[in-house]
Amino acid sequence: MKNICTLRLEDENYSNAKLQIQQNLSDVLTNIWGQNPESSVRVFRSILHFLAGDVARFRSTPDTHNSLLKMVCKKAPSEPTIGRQLARNFEVLVSPKECLEKENHAIRKRLSGEWLYFKAVQPYLKDCFPNSGLDETVTVNRAVMVFAILKHLRYEQYSSDIEQIVRIGIRSLSTFNTGLEIGSCLHVLLQVLEKGPNALQEHLAGLISGMVKVYETARKEPKTIGAKEDATEARTKAKERAMCRKSALEFFQKLPNAYESQYLVPYRQQLLRPLSAACGDSVREIRRIALGARKAWEGLA
Repeated sequence: MKNICTLRLEDENYSNAKLQIQQNLSDVLTNIWGQNPESSVRVFRSILHFLAGDVARFRSTPDTHNSLLKMVCKKAPSEPTIGRQLARNFEVLVSPKECLEKENHAIRKRLSGEWLYFKAVQPYLKDCFPNSGLDETVTVNRAVMVFAILKHLRYEQYSSDIEQIVRIGIRSLSTFNTGLEIGSCLHVLLQVLEKGPNALQEHLAGLISGMVKVYETARKEPKTIGAKEDATEARTKAKERAMCRKSALEFFQKLPNAYESQYLVPYRQQLLRPLSAACGDSVREIRRIALGARKAWEGLA
């Protein structure tokens, strides 16, 4: 009995210490936001890394034990100057951490994707639409945050809200920046096409026109404003644009296998021209996918 009481006391002390750490980090964020954007983003990423490890092993009830997670999810995308940057970084919560090796005695347990979805994504889906009452900038930032997390989750973990997610995804094809933002959206839509194609069927018109625009935008060379990009940054952005083009064409290539031809024939002529243009892409692998997609659409009866 004495041992049980001792363990309970130690657990209570441990919990109190954790809560104090979360409160301290919350205070740090509140004080630094809006002062130095670069420092704010670095501190924010560090706190997300802390949460990714801490919440994975900390009690999920009562909900006060997750006050820091709730605070960053609620406030970060609403930051007026750096909300977009902060939103992109939410993938830190669920992305693989290759730097954590067992040899360094790291605990590699990852956050439960389903638990995180219901804590950090589902409550904010309603904020990703124009009629949410929020500023348009915050609405887009929310969507960026949502897809930064969703791309690391399994379809089954978010399928209960798939209709909302699909509508947010279609809208995001025209509001996200070409690169990592669009890439995360395309990744999720491809996963939905594979696992739950029925959720996309009534939205084919918007998806096809949106994907064509994504490909065409990603193929254009971006205009450099201000200081010239260094070679490393330019290569990174070129790689991101290539991944966007590849994902958009993979979506087109997979459509004929996901739906009966009667649902796709109305869009055949509209799509053949951009697919033919994509066959001249500068990247060999992308040209191969474009050829496969064009062949599949030409074969529709």
